[in-house]
Amino acid sequence: MKIFIIDFSPRPELEALCRAAGHTVQTERHDGARAYRDTKTFMPDVIVVNYADKPSHGRLTAQKIRQRKATAPIPIWFVDGTGADNAKIQPWGRALPRAELETLIRNTTP
Repeated sequence: MKIFIIDFSPRPELEALCRAAGHTVQTERHDGARAYRDTKTFMPDVIVVNYADKPSHGRLTAQKIRQRKATAPIPIWFVDGTGADNAKIQPWGRALPRAELETLIRNTTP
Protein backbone atom coordinates (compact mmCIF):
# COMPACT_ATOMS: atom_id res chain seq x y z
CA MET A 1 0.00 0.00 0.00
CA LYS A 2 1.22 3.53 -0.74
CA ILE A 3 1.02 5.66 2.40
CA PHE A 4 1.65 9.39 2.60
CA ILE A 5 2.44 10.52 6.14
CA ILE A 6 2.02 14.10 7.32
CA ASP A 7 3.76 14.22 10.68
CA PHE A 8 4.83 17.46 12.34
CA SER A 9 6.13 15.66 15.43
CA PRO A 10 9.86 15.20 16.02
CA ARG A 11 9.46 11.41 16.18
CA PRO A 12 9.58 9.22 13.02
CA GLU A 13 7.58 6.36 14.60
CA LEU A 14 4.76 6.29 12.03
CA GLU A 15 7.14 6.18 9.11
CA ALA A 16 9.15 3.36 10.73
CA LEU A 17 5.97 1.37 11.45
CA CYS A 18 4.75 1.66 7.85
CA ARG A 19 8.12 0.80 6.32
CA ALA A 20 8.58 -2.18 8.66
CA ALA A 21 5.21 -3.52 7.46
CA GLY A 22 6.48 -3.35 3.86
CA HIS A 23 4.49 -0.36 2.64
CA THR A 24 5.72 2.28 0.20
CA VAL A 25 5.96 5.49 2.21
CA GLN A 26 6.48 9.17 1.57
CA THR A 27 6.61 11.56 4.51
CA GLU A 28 6.38 15.31 4.97
CA ARG A 29 7.45 16.52 8.41
CA HIS A 30 7.73 20.30 8.08
CA ASP A 31 5.58 21.94 5.43
CA GLY A 32 1.83 21.53 4.90
CA ALA A 33 1.97 23.21 1.48
CA ARG A 34 4.63 20.73 0.36
CA ALA A 35 2.50 17.87 1.70
CA TYR A 36 -0.42 19.20 -0.35
CA ARG A 37 1.69 19.26 -3.54
CA ASP A 38 3.36 15.91 -2.92
CA THR A 39 0.12 14.01 -2.31
CA LYS A 40 -0.93 14.75 -5.88
CA THR A 41 2.38 13.52 -7.28
CA PHE A 42 2.62 10.42 -5.05
CA MET A 43 -1.13 9.57 -5.22
CA PRO A 44 -1.18 7.37 -2.11
CA ASP A 45 -3.77 4.78 -1.17
CA VAL A 46 -4.16 6.49 2.21
CA ILE A 47 -2.92 9.62 3.96
CA VAL A 48 -2.00 9.43 7.65
CA VAL A 49 -1.87 12.69 9.60
CA ASN A 50 -0.24 12.78 13.02
CA TYR A 51 -1.62 16.01 14.39
CA ALA A 52 -0.59 15.78 18.01
CA ASP A 53 1.93 18.62 17.79
CA LYS A 54 0.30 20.96 15.25
CA PRO A 55 -3.40 20.08 14.99
CA SER A 56 -4.39 23.19 13.03
CA HIS A 57 -1.67 22.53 10.43
CA GLY A 58 -2.83 18.93 10.00
CA ARG A 59 -6.48 19.94 9.67
CA LEU A 60 -5.76 22.70 7.16
CA THR A 61 -3.58 20.45 5.02
CA ALA A 62 -6.21 17.69 5.05
CA GLN A 63 -8.92 20.20 4.14
CA LYS A 64 -6.92 21.40 1.11
CA ILE A 65 -6.19 17.82 0.02
CA ARG A 66 -9.89 16.95 0.29
CA GLN A 67 -10.87 20.01 -1.79
CA ARG A 68 -8.65 19.03 -4.73
CA LYS A 69 -10.50 16.82 -7.21
CA ALA A 70 -7.57 14.44 -7.85
CA THR A 71 -6.95 13.68 -4.16
CA ALA A 72 -10.46 14.08 -2.72
CA PRO A 73 -11.25 10.33 -2.74
CA ILE A 74 -8.09 9.32 -0.84
CA PRO A 75 -8.90 8.23 2.73
CA ILE A 76 -7.32 10.42 5.42
CA TRP A 77 -6.62 8.90 8.82
CA PHE A 78 -5.81 11.20 11.73
CA VAL A 79 -3.91 9.91 14.74
CA ASP A 80 -2.82 11.22 18.14
CA GLY A 81 -5.23 14.15 18.39
CA THR A 82 -7.24 15.11 21.44
CA GLY A 83 -10.98 14.50 21.69
CA ALA A 84 -11.63 18.13 20.77
CA ASP A 85 -9.26 17.89 17.79
CA ASN A 86 -10.91 14.66 16.64
CA ALA A 87 -14.34 16.33 16.57
CA LYS A 88 -12.97 19.05 14.26
CA ILE A 89 -11.59 16.71 11.59
CA GLN A 90 -14.77 14.76 10.83
CA PRO A 91 -15.46 16.54 7.50
CA TRP A 92 -12.03 15.58 6.15
CA GLY A 93 -11.12 12.20 7.56
CA ARG A 94 -11.32 9.62 10.28
CA ALA A 95 -9.70 9.82 13.72
CA LEU A 96 -8.10 6.56 14.77
CA PRO A 97 -6.65 5.52 18.10
CA ARG A 98 -2.94 4.74 17.72
CA ALA A 99 -3.48 1.02 18.44
CA GLU A 100 -6.13 0.74 15.70
CA LEU A 101 -3.89 2.51 13.18
CA GLU A 102 -1.00 0.18 14.02
CA THR A 103 -3.26 -2.85 13.53
CA LEU A 104 -4.49 -1.54 10.16
CA ILE A 105 -0.94 -0.86 8.97
CA ARG A 106 0.36 -4.27 10.05
CA ASN A 107 -2.62 -6.21 8.64
CA THR A 108 -2.95 -4.45 5.28
CA THR A 109 -1.15 -6.00 2.34
CA PRO A 110 1.67 -3.77 1.05
